[in-house]
Amino acid sequence: MKKGFTLIELLTVMAVISILYGISYVNISSYKKIENKIDYENTNNLILSFMNNSKLKCKSMKRLGYITFDLNKHKLYFQTDINVIDVFSFPPGFKIYSITLPGKKLNINSLGYSYNAGTLKYTDREGTIHIISMTVGQDYAEIKE
Repeated sequence: MKKGFTLIELLTVMAVISILYGISYVNISSYKKIENKIDYENTNNLILSFMNNSKLKCKSMKRLGYITFDLNKHKLYFQTDINVIDVFSFPPGFKIYSITLPGKKLNINSLGYSYNAGTLKYTDREGTIHIISMTVGQDYAEIKE
């Protein structure tokens, strides 16, 4: 009597493993797309909140401030004078693509109004570019897809 597996038994086991792998791969791919969508929508809202909170802080402190955009570290910094007040970091895998502001800086006056305008473009984990357009004034920034 021989010990071991027959070719049919090995093929059956490999087929079952392949089917299980295929099902789990589809589920993981779908999960990653959903996770990316949630993260970029959340990031859009957090960036707008970061800008609005920075404007409110300038208004309440009656001081000039600015938000700088660090393309290398993929962070936003809110500063008054030389003091960093707040920092926003993009989620892992998200990167600032470009910023069209003079000096990569959004200036905010002591009344909470920004007095320069520009566009922030960033990419998500799938490489899709997302655009946030900032205008001169107090509370207007627009998310463009």
